[in-house]
Amino acid sequence: MRNIVTIILILVYSSAFSQATQELNISTANQYSTIDSLAKTVKYNGDLAMLTDQLTKGNKTELEKARAIFIWITHNIAYDYKLFNKKKNKRKSFKCKKNINCDAEYAEWKSNYVKKIITKEKGICSGYASLFEEMCKNAGIQCSIVSGYIKDSPGEIGKMGILDHAWNVMLIDEKYYFLDATWAAGYVPEKRHGKLKGFRFMYNDYYWLTPIDKLSRNHFPKDSVWIKNTTYTKAKANYKNTAYIKSNYLAYTDVLSPDTGVLNIKTGDTIHFEIACSKNISYIQAIANYDDYKTPQEIKDSGKEWNEEEIKKQKYLPFKKEGDIYYFNVIANNKNLRFYDIFFDHQQVLRFKINTIKSLK
Repeated sequence: MRNIVTIILILVYSSAFSQATQELNISTANQYSTIDSLAKTVKYNGDLAMLTDQLTKGNKTELEKARAIFIWITHNIAYDYKLFNKKKNKRKSFKCKKNINCDAEYAEWKSNYVKKIITKEKGICSGYASLFEEMCKNAGIQCSIVSGYIKDSPGEIGKMGILDHAWNVMLIDEKYYFLDATWAAGYVPEKRHGKLKGFRFMYNDYYWLTPIDKLSRNHFPKDSVWIKNTTYTKAKANYKNTAYIKSNYLAYTDVLSPDTGVLNIKTGDTIHFEIACSKNISYIQAIANYDDYKTPQEIKDSGKEWNEEEIKKQKYLPFKKEGDIYYFNVIANNKNLRFYDIFFDHQQVLRFKINTIKSLK
């Protein structure tokens, strides 16, 4: 009852979802340059409905209106890393106290929660998602919040990651559009043991209208309704076992082969790589990594820091290039391998997990 938008979205997803995932392309900021420029100049004066109206007036389509809202949020709301560090990053769930008019009580609770986010100009993922949902509601756009898992560490290959994130999905013209305002807004440098330090605004357009197969490289919904009836087959297994791709390469890098990030190989096997990357690459290196991680904290802190001297010692791999696709081979020559880290021009871009199996007799 209290989340009417979610109910509406679920009722109509079957006919719209797979079509949308096939047709969507990641937008470029140039498509929305005028909208973006205007959105960045709008100031909040204490009235959320008025802010939404100022942002969306003059925009003809719902996508254009949503874009203006998205840009404003990602350029004005900072990530509340201090709240995260206090382990208070879980959004409190609504509880109807009076048990009489729960819809009205929920609306008031939600309004107060969103107002706190916009007044403080900072929030965690649920704050970003709730603010975007509320502003879309003011603009007449059907929108809901998706809760789910995320992976942001090279040590999380083969694992679900952490169930502590929230993003949004919109339904416009019977098509689904996914977006993540939190990860689009910027980033937080991470210290060891999960503690965060500071926040830096750095807009990332990759998380605006991200096709589900791309978003699912590091996002996975708790409720399977959001990936049901899509062309993203074996979605959960694909998500768990996808290769790690460094965040600033996600928008223009795809792994075509191997088709999984978890490789079961025998010592001496040759691994064939086909990597699509629209960025020109001069040097490719594959560095063997023998570290393994067992506990959740070790996973979070994983990712061996390769220093420049270590990188310089590694041989350059011969490769073939056809268009934007790079072809190269790596020989797995040690039974103790745990990962292969792939470097493009001395920068770590990819990681694959290695499971060494015994040769069949």
